[in-house]
Formats: sequence, C-alpha cells, structure tokens
Amino acid sequence: MALFNSEEQWANFWIRRVGWEPSWAARRIAESCKPTSLIADIGGAHGRDSFWLRAKGFKVVLLEPNDCSLKMALQRVRELGIHVGIVRAAMPCLPVLDKSFSAVDFYWGLHSYPDEEKLGALMEINRVMADDGRLFSASFRSWSGSSVPLSIHLVPKKEDFIAWHEKAGFRTLKVTEMADETYSFEKSWCGEFQTVKKNEKIW
Repeated sequence: MALFNSEEQWANFWIRRVGWEPSWAARRIAESCKPTSLIADIGGAHGRDSFWLRAKGFKVVLLEPNDCSLKMALQRVRELGIHVGIVRAAMPCLPVLDKSFSAVDFYWGLHSYPDEEKLGALMEINRVMADDGRLFSASFRSWSGSSVPLSIHLVPKKEDFIAWHEKAGFRTLKVTEMADETYSFEKSWCGEFQTVKKNEKIW
C-alpha cells in the first residue's frame, strides 16, 4: 500500500499532519545544543523544525528532496523574513562539505530507506557532522493494527535501530520508545547519538 503518488500529495499530507509544531528532535536540539550551532534538518519536509530552531537562534539548513515541500518552505521564508538555508537534496549524496554540522535532525527518517540503504544513509549523515556532533534520529518501529505503507520500512527491534547507527560510526547516548500523540498505533524509536572520532572505538 502506497500513500501517495506525487510530491504535491506528500507535501500536502505532511503539512496537514504536523503543521509547524516542532518534533521531538528539534526540542532536544534546543535543549542540548548551543544556539550558535549549525544544524542540518535532513528530510525535514516543509521545514517545521528548521523554522522553529531558527527562531531559537540556531543557524539551520533544510535538506529535502520534495520540491513541493521546499516551495512551502520558501514561502515561509518570505512570510517571516528570516533566513533558513534551503537545499533540494537526497541521500546518500548530500551537496555538503565534510564535518559541516554540529547537530543533525533526522526525525522520522531512517524508516524511509529499505534495509539495504539504511547504513549508507547514516554514513552520509556521519560524513557531514563535526567531531562530537549530535544526531537526533527517530524511526517508526511498529504500526499496531494498521497496514504499513510500502514507503515505510519499519525498524521493529531496538537493538537493530542502535546497530544501524553504530555501524555508521555513532556512539549511542540514549534510545527511547515514543508513541505518536495523534496516531497512537504508531510507535517510534527516538535516539540520541554522537559521532565517533576515527581513532576512537565505539566499544
């Protein structure tokens, strides 16, 4: 089962679904990172987290492949008169220099990739993060009593969620399970990770 067939349908779905309220990842970035930090909002759709973090004083770049979502973000830039970097980009090839970002917001991102592409996506995130950078990553683990769309590749086990990130070069700081407030059948893993220096072992 696929939800939608066009970028416009996806863009409209997400703005109706989440509006401009910040995600768990954005709130955790605001709580744990310096306001002067450069943040990447990867796969951030119309930029709800990007604009919320910018209002908190962060420098933010929204990296999103959906052109219709980016048009919504550009309209928001004009309305608010603030600066958010907006780049049309998709993993695993981000047009970003190595070690560019202090933190990455990857909310509801990992489940967008089939298992054979998950590691590559996370390794690309690791590449663009500064040493000791923080990754805030959330992925669906289950849809109890509801059909899972073909575009969602669940990560059912906590140990697998952790393993994907650690194989990509991250140290696990904390992983919790959360339920969506609106759709209670959706359960997610929400993880906080840190980049590991090349000469440093995870274990």
